[in-house]
Amino acid sequence: MINTSNFSDSKPYCQRCGACCEKNSPALHHEDQRLIDNHTISLNQLITFRKGERVWDNFSSRLIALPQEIIKIKGQTPRWTCLFYQHKMKCCQIYSSRPWECQIQNCWHDPETYKQSYTQNRLTRADLIPSTSDIWAIIKDHDISCDYATLRQLSLENAQDDLTAKIRYDYHLRDVVAEKMHINKDELDFYFGRPLVVTFNTKKPIEK
Repeated sequence: MINTSNFSDSKPYCQRCGACCEKNSPALHHEDQRLIDNHTISLNQLITFRKGERVWDNFSSRLIALPQEIIKIKGQTPRWTCLFYQHKMKCCQIYSSRPWECQIQNCWHDPETYKQSYTQNRLTRADLIPSTSDIWAIIKDHDISCDYATLRQLSLENAQDDLTAKIRYDYHLRDVVAEKMHINKDELDFYFGRPLVVTFNTKKPIEK
């Protein structure tokens, strides 16, 4: 999500300035499930932000704990420019099939409509992973063991040994799952969210 307060409404159409794409990648909504089903977007191009993870909310200009998980398209390093944004051409690689959040982006004219809509009907892992899948049970156990509210409390209490144990569990679980279940390591950020070793050492939180 981008800060729309500095955009002018003097033009009735997109100026292709690239600000929305360069600033952040979109979260996915139920309207975007077809993009996963038809392989326009692959799981290795997605990243999950789990419930309780702290992110920067541009609209309120403050850190918030996510009230529910969101799934986003990965960003280009080192910034969070959308993975599908082509800098030189100032265009999107999948523009004709771009996500719903990109379609309703109207920063040049009516940002309020976007603000009221962008948090609705977001996709979650439960929408994309069959409940009978072997990995789903592992995901649920991981979410319980690595619950962000609990982890934050350990951090506040300076319970460093317990927090370190959780971070190590998260770190090693990914390697085990990739090896034993033959899952591409690039998909692990979708299945388990950002590694705790990253989220508990991030100097600048991600914008949602």
